[in-house]
Amino acid sequence: MGTIAAESKVLSDQMISAAAHSLGGIVDTTVPGAAVLPPVSKLDEFSTTVAVAVAKAAIEAGISNHNKSAVEADITDIKWNPEY
Repeated sequence: MGTIAAESKVLSDQMISAAAHSLGGIVDTTVPGAAVLPPVSKLDEFSTTVAVAVAKAAIEAGISNHNKSAVEADITDIKWNPEY
């Protein structure tokens, strides 16, 4: 989602690293038996966190012409929200 929002033609190693690091503080590894992935109930929140990190990494690497301050708005604009 961050790659699409930033209109990046490339998914760089730095962008993948940013995605991984953006989730680094979510799981508490000090708790025995803690989940390795974030809970599904918070998937929307965490996918946005990853997308913002990826888009910002693309901008910092110069492979996107988007404005860093508008990244969250760009992601909100493209995000699908289920409405029934």
